[in-house]
Amino acid sequence: MAFQYQPLNTSQREIRLLNLMPGKFNDPIHCTVSIASLDDPPKYEALSYTWGNPKDTRSIILDGIAVNITVNLYDALRHGRSERKVDVCWADAICINQADTAEKSWQVQQMRDVYRSANLVFAFLGKEEDDSDYAMELLRDIQSKSKDQLKEAISSAEDVGQLVQSRPFKSLRKLFERPYWTRVWIAQELAVAKRDPIIICGKSYCQFSLFQHAHRVLLGMSFEAPESGVITALGDRFNMIALLGALRATTVEDDDDRSAINRLLGYTDHFEATEPRDKIFALIGLGRQRDRQAFKTDYEKPVYNVFVDTTKYVIQSDDSLDILCMAANGNGKSPDLPSWVPNFALNQNRIRSFMILREYCAAAGRGPEVSWEQPNRMRVCGAIIDEILATLDVIGLNTQDELRNIENFATNALSRLFSPKEAHKRLHENGELWRTLITDKDLRSKHIKVPADRRLGVAYELFIGRYSSLSLDETQELKEALVKHGDEGLTPFLHPYDINYTRTFGARTEGGRERCFFITRSGRLAVGPYDSKEGDLVSVLYGARVPFVLRKADEETHHLVGECYVHGIMQGEAMEEETKETVFTLC
Repeated sequence: MAFQYQPLNTSQREIRLLNLMPGKFNDPIHCTVSIASLDDPPKYEALSYTWGNPKDTRSIILDGIAVNITVNLYDALRHGRSERKVDVCWADAICINQADTAEKSWQVQQMRDVYRSANLVFAFLGKEEDDSDYAMELLRDIQSKSKDQLKEAISSAEDVGQLVQSRPFKSLRKLFERPYWTRVWIAQELAVAKRDPIIICGKSYCQFSLFQHAHRVLLGMSFEAPESGVITALGDRFNMIALLGALRATTVEDDDDRSAINRLLGYTDHFEATEPRDKIFALIGLGRQRDRQAFKTDYEKPVYNVFVDTTKYVIQSDDSLDILCMAANGNGKSPDLPSWVPNFALNQNRIRSFMILREYCAAAGRGPEVSWEQPNRMRVCGAIIDEILATLDVIGLNTQDELRNIENFATNALSRLFSPKEAHKRLHENGELWRTLITDKDLRSKHIKVPADRRLGVAYELFIGRYSSLSLDETQELKEALVKHGDEGLTPFLHPYDINYTRTFGARTEGGRERCFFITRSGRLAVGPYDSKEGDLVSVLYGARVPFVLRKADEETHHLVGECYVHGIMQGEAMEEETKETVFTLC
């Protein structure tokens, strides 16, 4: 006999709670279901976890009936169960009737209040494996003995590869690589918790704030020993801790301090969701009150409509076209969506959008002039600035050969437009090439700086193995410092984080990685979508911080190919020139 869900009263904001009967770790799991109102909730704990493989299930007894749940939830209940008392908790897979789309839509709309009203939020990373008990101990003791263990691992490692294999960093990396940290719903579940969430891994646990503290300590170590590659050793997901901490800090009662939905979409574009609509629905509870009121969670609404309506809402509510930066980017495009609508379902971890950067102002502050003549067509005012002359695919920017390949391409392309002397001056003496490759931003301090410090040009020359762009005084001083002090002699030229210059420049070029490097017909250097083509238009759209590459679809319409960085026009310089205003119809 299948378990029968009793209907919930939406007017009373009812939810189901799971009463987990006491038992030893290996005992069968017995539960009962009760109904409560969010307007006057009892004490309960909310569980944050990842579902895992839906076909990998275990059986529990729910109100006397055998019910299959995923093994991840089964393990979470076993690890969280008390031996002596009934635990009252909320777990979405059981407490929401997943077969009832209408109920699911309404309950998800209440998710923010479910986690905010919980006495505690428990985040279950999974069972003990990959030395996770040791990693959790390191996090708990990060201020005392574990700090010495980490420092010893750093000092004894000859390179990053050896550091990755050291026990402290290997165990921490494995902990951060768990699927839990990629789940989009955790952004809301951890952020809205009124008390410090408890992170559980196997039978080990600690507060989330200890993860945050460990992140700060390890980040500090990376600055103390820049050549060690601490951040590389911990992996990309390590920085998710900082993001989740920032979201907790901004989820406050003052609605004006909450993040706008477009910022949330940009911050979480690398999170994943099995249900595409959840990339939107999971963020609503983190937004401003007007955002929460504007969005209705509806799993019967087609994904196409959810994504189109979200894009329109963000443009209108924030009076900005910055959301278009998330559209396109090569394989991220969906053939079913208009080119100006982001495929929010995509994990964009490989290619970070320029949208989250506030330092550019290509449209010189002009607001958007937008209308929709059809559901899939957007009319927007802007100006055609240039046209692409030649392109070069960029897969990586981490080796001298890759950078020299770009240099040769740029030199040959500019030589078609200018004298060799002028081409060399623009590329090297003016620093246009290295500034373009790092999108002219300096990431070495707490706040991003634009334009980038001239010393990063020194890092580029060192990385490429050439000093030709340095002044005679700089070159002589640099050579003497290198001979006398080795790498430490670079300190007057480079930030301490950049001392290991054989990795410095490649690490600074994420703006160009997996994009296309191109030259325009007027000789501008740029990076943009990797599927950019000769003849594509470089345009500034009013209301956007960065330029875009557009492509003619027919005589009346254009496709948005994607955002781009074009050196020399990122601060509105093109708007000071005589440009012809154009109304584009994007489809």
